Amino acid sequence: MSKVMFLKSQAKIMENSFQIRQFHHLSLKLLVMLFLAFPILGFSQNFKIQNTEDYFKSVQNTEVMKNKSANSIKSLIKDLHPSLYVDNGRVNSYGKNPIVLFVDANSVSKLKELKLEGNQIELVTIKINQKSDLVNLINLDVFQQFSSIKVIHFSLGFDCDVETLTKSVKIDISKYTLLYSIEKPS
Repeated sequence: MSKVMFLKSQAKIMENSFQIRQFHHLSLKLLVMLFLAFPILGFSQNFKIQNTEDYFKSVQNTEVMKNKSANSIKSLIKDLHPSLYVDNGRVNSYGKNPIVLFVDANSVSKLKELKLEGNQIELVTIKINQKSDLVNLINLDVFQQFSSIKVIHFSLGFDCDVETLTKSVKIDISKYTLLYSIEKPS
C-alpha cells in the first residue's frame, strides 16, 4: 500500500510540476509581450512637427512678439548666416560665431563625439535626402548640448507625410519648435 501511495504522490508532484512549468511559460509569454509593447508605448511622444509654411501662416496673424519670432525663424531657415555643416561626420564652418547648424540625418547620432563649439546655435536643419535615411531613429536629445537652440528644421528631399517623419524621430524633452519642409532637388 505504501508503494501505491508513493506512486500517487509522485504523480501528484509531477502534475504540480507540470502546472508550475505551464504557469512559468505563460508568465514568460506575457513578459515578452510587455517588452515588445513597451517600445511602442515608450515612443508615444508628446511633440508636434509642423509644416514650415503652415507654421508661418498660423503665426502671421498673431501678436507682434510671436510674429517677430516667426520672422527670425524664417530668416534663419531661408537666409545666409554663419553656419556649421556636418556631413558624413565631417565638420565645416562658414563665418564666425555660427548660429545655424546643418547636419545630415546619418550624422545626428555622431554629434556628441564631434564636440562642436556651438553655444550660439539657434537653428538646426537636419537634411534628409532619401526615405531610407528615416530607417534609423533620429534622436533629437543629442541637441541638448546646445543650450540656445530654438528650432529644429527637417529638410526633406522627397515627398513625406508628417506621420512618417514623426515615427522616425525620438525626443524626451520637447523644448524646440519642430518644423519640416519638402525641398526636392530639381
